Amino acid sequence: MTKAAIKTVKPSGEMILKQKDGYDIFLKNDGYDYEKIWRDFERGDLPAHDFSLLNKEHRVALVKYEGRSFVVKHDWEVPRHFENKLWRVLRGPFYSNQMKQIRRAIERGCKVVPDIYLTAEKRGGFIRKESFVVMEYIAGTNLGSIGDENFPLHHKAMLTALGELHRYGMALGDCNPSNFIITDAGMKLIDLSWVGFACTGKAKDALTVKKWYGMDLPLQGPLERMAFAYIVLKGRIQKFMRGFKQRLKRK
Repeated sequence: MTKAAIKTVKPSGEMILKQKDGYDIFLKNDGYDYEKIWRDFERGDLPAHDFSLLNKEHRVALVKYEGRSFVVKHDWEVPRHFENKLWRVLRGPFYSNQMKQIRRAIERGCKVVPDIYLTAEKRGGFIRKESFVVMEYIAGTNLGSIGDENFPLHHKAMLTALGELHRYGMALGDCNPSNFIITDAGMKLIDLSWVGFACTGKAKDALTVKKWYGMDLPLQGPLERMAFAYIVLKGRIQKFMRGFKQRLKRK
């Protein structure tokens, strides 16, 4: 499907902005109280099943509210790399920008990413240092739980999902098996984490799936192909320099 073939559908809910308690709050205006889910989670009033146990600066949990399941993220991790910090300064808060991008993609027909219902980002300074996100829970089986020997059975679905994501101007950024969810409606992608130019993110996705899974993900334009060549060349130079330094140490 080309960009021209992407159909526009009626939005299922407009986004509104609120400023409260030092937070910039974007939420989907569809009559549901997503702000209460966030506040109850923050206070510990909602039973939560944690997904992320290793990263102490980033909490992801499954919560239930009025019979519905949601994923809530609490992120207080500051970007460590200079380019990511610069991008945050130039483009603004990460999660609210991602919410807008995902909303536009879903309204145009994208079906491979979960919807985001609320973002609340702490104001102050150039980089928001604390964020909450309430988003759609994708029920299914994550690819990381099925065993490496079963990955080839899902290669086509993985490429199809990544290809659709790329057509709508987004990149996954972390092609970890746990971010691919097998559902009855097809493969879904979660935890989009790319920060930076979309063409570079798409190139990184293509390089990662080639390296990890042996799959060829087609790149759609010259910018993506140039970014792919640049990342490959950069990796080779870095590998050469590491080997060169090791040889010097042995001498």
